[in-house]
Amino acid sequence: MKKNLDVFIGSYTQKEAHVNGTGKGIYWFKLDTDSFNVKEEHYFDGIINPSYLYVDSDKKLLYSVEETSENGMVHSFRIDNNNMKLNHLSSRSTDGASPCHLSFDNKHKLLMVANYSGGNIKLFPVNDNGIILESIYEYKYTGNSINKERQNESHPHSIISVPDNKHFLVQDLGTDKIWIHDFDKLENNSELKSINIHPGSGPRHLAFNRKLSVCYLINELNANINVISFNNHFDNINVIQTLPSLNPDIAVNRKLSAAIHLHPNGKYLYVSNRGSDTISIFYVNNKNGKLTFVDMVSVDGKEPRDFNISPDGQLLICANQNSNDITIFNVNSETGLLKYTKKRIKINSPTFVHIN
Repeated sequence: MKKNLDVFIGSYTQKEAHVNGTGKGIYWFKLDTDSFNVKEEHYFDGIINPSYLYVDSDKKLLYSVEETSENGMVHSFRIDNNNMKLNHLSSRSTDGASPCHLSFDNKHKLLMVANYSGGNIKLFPVNDNGIILESIYEYKYTGNSINKERQNESHPHSIISVPDNKHFLVQDLGTDKIWIHDFDKLENNSELKSINIHPGSGPRHLAFNRKLSVCYLINELNANINVISFNNHFDNINVIQTLPSLNPDIAVNRKLSAAIHLHPNGKYLYVSNRGSDTISIFYVNNKNGKLTFVDMVSVDGKEPRDFNISPDGQLLICANQNSNDITIFNVNSETGLLKYTKKRIKINSPTFVHIN
């Protein structure tokens, strides 16, 4: 394990309908992996609610949403590793309320943003210097589903490129659909296809298993995981397994799942559950990608909105939005089990974790 890890944290900085945000902005600190103490900590204000971030693989550029209930924004920064600073490069309007997720296509040329309250997505070219250019594509979804409080209209919650880089998927909590877009047919929206998820599920986030032709969908509202298989052309797609993200032997009154991540070795899948303030662990069958429940552990915090696993697979860091802290776990790569280190770092309203 590296002696020092760079950790980036997003946060809510102001009160919104669903959160009393008190964060300072984008946090960046170095974590000593021997003591789990913070060696240096910096934060970058000036952006309202930088709730979701993207850090490129060589740690040179960072992108952030500005999740506001009016018109949202997306920003890019150059990472100054020598001085631990973020230098602002560019900003663009997302032309929609509450941008909550962003990602890149696999060629790293298009920045893709989902606006939860706006019900729309936007795609922005980005040049080699990290400057976000004028949008080349926007799509607004229509529809609803059976949960009258949460599904009265479309709510795109995440957007992610398929490994073939010919398609990208939008997980729509409001309509119980995964929308399938073809990069080569962006203007031909009449051919837009979708995967129908069980009514009332609330699709939220998705993780691809790049060793197998499957992906894992976490549903926020019913706390179920769907294992979805697909072929090379992404035209034969099937839900091959549905199972609860919670321990089936423990009764939970409030179901509200959040983040989903695959371990770097591909053997285990992890899901955070805000209703029970836990993380669940699943074994991944190495032939068909189906899941088997292993364990569910307390995060020792409230509302685990996000978590991430270190690139070497040995640490898991969890962002507990409502207890204003992050908690740190050792990961056993062979068994998938988590062991709480008893280390807690105080950060107000944390929403996102990236470990480098």
